[in-house]
Amino acid sequence: MLGCFQQQLGMGRRLRVQSIMSFHEAVTALVLADLKKYRDRQQAVEIIYLNKRGQTSRRIIRILLLDEDKGQLKAYCYTRKACRVFAIAGILALAPVAGQFVG
Repeated sequence: MLGCFQQQLGMGRRLRVQSIMSFHEAVTALVLADLKKYRDRQQAVEIIYLNKRGQTSRRIIRILLLDEDKGQLKAYCYTRKACRVFAIAGILALAPVAGQFVG
C-alpha cells in the first residue's frame, strides 16, 4: 500500500493523506470550497477542464449554480458565450480572473 504521506497543495495548504482515495476526496473538498467562494462573490474564474471525451479546454466562467449531489455546476461560459454544465471532477485547475466581464 501507499501508506501515509503529506502532500503540499497550492497556497500553502497541507493535507495528511492515508490513501489515493482520501487524497482525491480532500482535493475535491478544496475545489468545492473555492467554487463556492467564487460563486458567492459572482467572480469570474478561469478553469482548465477535461471533458468526458478526454479533451481539455480553457474556459472563463461565472458560476451560477453548484449541485454537489450531481457533482456538477452550471455556469455562464464567456468563452462560448452561453450557459454550460461542467462536471466538477473534470475541473483540473481554477483561478480567479480580475476585471469585469459582460455576459
